Amino acid sequence: MRATLPRSTARAAAAILLTAALSSCGVLGIGDSGDEAPTSFQDAKAGAQADAATFLSDLTAEEVDAAITALEDRVGASPAQLTHITLASGYITFDAVDPAAPDELNSWSYTDGELSEEPVPVDYGGDVEALEQNVFSTEDIDPAGVVAAVEAAPGASEIEGGQSTGISISRNTPTSLDLQMLVSVASERDSATVRTDLTGAVVEVF
Repeated sequence: MRATLPRSTARAAAAILLTAALSSCGVLGIGDSGDEAPTSFQDAKAGAQADAATFLSDLTAEEVDAAITALEDRVGASPAQLTHITLASGYITFDAVDPAAPDELNSWSYTDGELSEEPVPVDYGGDVEALEQNVFSTEDIDPAGVVAAVEAAPGASEIEGGQSTGISISRNTPTSLDLQMLVSVASERDSATVRTDLTGAVVEVF
C-alpha cells in the first residue's frame, strides 16, 4: 500500500472551497509550517477567493527559474528535492528536503526576488516512507510549463472573467506518483481547479 502524508488540520480549514476537490485528487497536506505567510495551495486559494484581484498573470518563466536557482543555492543541492511547490501572486514557496538531514522537511519562501533567510520546519508526521514517495526534483520542473498552465487554466475552466490565482505542484498520491500542477481559477462569483501536466497541458477541470 502506498503511504501518504497526513493532511494538516490548519490547511484543511483554510481550504473551505477546495477541500473535497483536492481530496479526490490525492493532494497531500504536508503539515503546518507555522509560518504566517500562506504555505499551501489551499491557503492561497482561500486568500484568492477573498480578493479576486490577486492573479498570476504577471508570472514569468524567468521568475520561476530564479526562485528555483535561489533555493538550490541556499540548501546547497542542485537539484534540490521537494515535496511541494506553491505559487501565488507575490510569492513562491518550496517544501524542500534538507540534504544534510534527509528526514527533515522545511518550507522556504521566495518573495520580491529574495529567498527567506531561514526555513520554517514542516511537520509531516515523521513518516519517512511517505516523505520519500512524495519527493521530486527541481529538475522535473519546467518554468515554461508553469507559465503555460497559468495561461491555459482560465480558458479551460470556462469561468467568465476567471483568472489563475494559485498553483500547487506535487505528486498525485495516493492515486499515482505522477507529478501534476493544480491551478486555481477564480472570478468574483465562481471558482474551479484545473489539473495540468508539467508542460501546462490541461488534463482535467473540477
